[in-house]
Amino acid sequence: MKPSEWMARLNRAQQGRRFKIVASVVIVALTLASIGAWIVLTRAPDTAEAVQAGVEAAAEQRQALTEAQARVRGQAEAQGLREALGVTSPTFAVGGVIVALGLVGLIVTWLGLALTYLALAMLAGVVAAPLYAFEPPRTWGEMALGAIALTASFTALLQGLRAAMSWGHPVTAVARNTLSEAVRMKISVVFIVLLIFFLAGLPFFLDADQPLRYRVQIFLQYGIGGSFWVLAFLTVFFAIATVAFEQRDKIIWQTVTKPVAPWQYLLGKWLGVVALNAALLAVTGAGVFMFTQRLRLEPAMGEVRAYVSQEGPSSPSLDRVILETQVLAARASVPYREPPIEAAALQAAVEDEVRRLRLQDPDFLADTRQRRIISDAMRETALLQYRTMSPGAGQRYEFHGLSRARAEGRPITLRYRINAGADNPSTLYRLFFVIGDLIRSERQVTLNTTQTFELPAEVIGEDGVLHVEVWNGNPMTGMGNPRAITISPDEFEILYVAGGYELNYLRILVVVWMKLAFIGAVAIAASTFLSFPVACLVTMGILFVAESSGYLVESLDWYTAETKDGFDYVAFASRLIAVPISYAFSWYGGLDLAGSLADGRLIGWLRAIRGAALLLGASLVLLAVGWAIFRKRELALYSGK
Repeated sequence: MKPSEWMARLNRAQQGRRFKIVASVVIVALTLASIGAWIVLTRAPDTAEAVQAGVEAAAEQRQALTEAQARVRGQAEAQGLREALGVTSPTFAVGGVIVALGLVGLIVTWLGLALTYLALAMLAGVVAAPLYAFEPPRTWGEMALGAIALTASFTALLQGLRAAMSWGHPVTAVARNTLSEAVRMKISVVFIVLLIFFLAGLPFFLDADQPLRYRVQIFLQYGIGGSFWVLAFLTVFFAIATVAFEQRDKIIWQTVTKPVAPWQYLLGKWLGVVALNAALLAVTGAGVFMFTQRLRLEPAMGEVRAYVSQEGPSSPSLDRVILETQVLAARASVPYREPPIEAAALQAAVEDEVRRLRLQDPDFLADTRQRRIISDAMRETALLQYRTMSPGAGQRYEFHGLSRARAEGRPITLRYRINAGADNPSTLYRLFFVIGDLIRSERQVTLNTTQTFELPAEVIGEDGVLHVEVWNGNPMTGMGNPRAITISPDEFEILYVAGGYELNYLRILVVVWMKLAFIGAVAIAASTFLSFPVACLVTMGILFVAESSGYLVESLDWYTAETKDGFDYVAFASRLIAVPISYAFSWYGGLDLAGSLADGRLIGWLRAIRGAALLLGASLVLLAVGWAIFRKRELALYSGK
């Protein structure tokens, strides 16, 4: 029989329902068996019977006994450190990856591509295995395997989405055609290939000599942040091209002459772009998560192997502790409690100030607005004085709501930043801390630089309140610093672990997906009435303004028209343009979550849902604007110029 006939028979076999059912049963069985084997593998060495069996089996040979005891002791130390740090068992993470691979296998099977993907996997093994077998080209082998796995997963998800959109409704029909167009258009293919090789190659640019916590932070930040920008550029160019090129090439005539309303056409295009981003982001997120788990199981600085310190279980590696409690964690923030300001005293101070101003200027108008300005200024001054300590002086601060942190018993982190004079970063100041009833410590700190102080949970009181005294100098020796210091209010907080980073990671991916949906809505709305290059310019401008809005709002607070040299008309004109734009996108700037993930900051469900809802609402508004313009267009007269 000819090879072509064999191929045809195999293709018919994988398309048959019986084959799909049998293959699905096999995949489910293998998935369950893999999860069971992993659970046994991770839990069996920790049982007392396994420990005793390992020791007794090696009793006759001293060297084997020593190795067995060291292995058992190392496993016990690793397990004890995981429990002390509250680290989620790797069983859950690896089990999730196994389930995800099983789902991809089921999608491939029911798409009729099971044998095709099996052949591609064997071919990949034949090509990549020789590279992986030898040390010099091993990096290239791992990169090739990663690229092949990402490509296969993306293709399977894309085919599954196309199959899910095989309805008879015009919106899903347009969305399905958009997904098909994504793998044919050169613009999108270039960015998809770039994304795949970026993810496959990023792990190999990490410096192995760096502490493990830095490598994980860099990978998380660049893995999510870099992937977002590649997907954002893909969204801009592809979303605009799929609408503008159809108008330019008059392909849209074949669509609008059918019973497809303008809103159905635009909504279908947007759903297609959103579905494409969902497939790419799912592959990206899974790839970043899996390699992060691989990095997590590598030895940290000061460890002989993962979770086993060189100094023994009583002295865990600092690199490992920081990684598990500050990076791969979801840390909640508790700011210090500001002192209460009595309303009556504040009102009396305001009236005294108004009388003083009237003595200086009898025409001074003390209306409600002026009184409110004076009241706010006095309040800020009082709070500034509360955070300011003269040389040799100290101040006591309180952090409330830490009962959960005390109950869990994990280390907490005091985060602070001080300012003094011109904030010369080369100047060292001495601070003395009195924390609870347990810690009295002098620390040297640099100015205008965020510092952290690791604390045991026992310093928190039974009422969930932590008392922290900060002294400008050392009260024990009477030595102070040359200038008064001020604690930054935005960076004076207690951070404690409130959960694992896995759900945090999932919530951030959802918000990133909605950000890409918003960018797609901007691109589609612009392409309804602008040509391809102009629409790209407008959309890219909106993208960069939205992404930099947080920095822009902060910068404009310092960029004023009133200067010591007089009135700056250039600054005034710049602010007239920049201020409305920056505040229009200020809500978007607050959704920069990739940095929060790398810093181990908790992103709660409420914040994630609120951010996703804002992005979804803004996307629908932009699509409505695009529909209002598109429905008035004379498409038959459009020339593409």
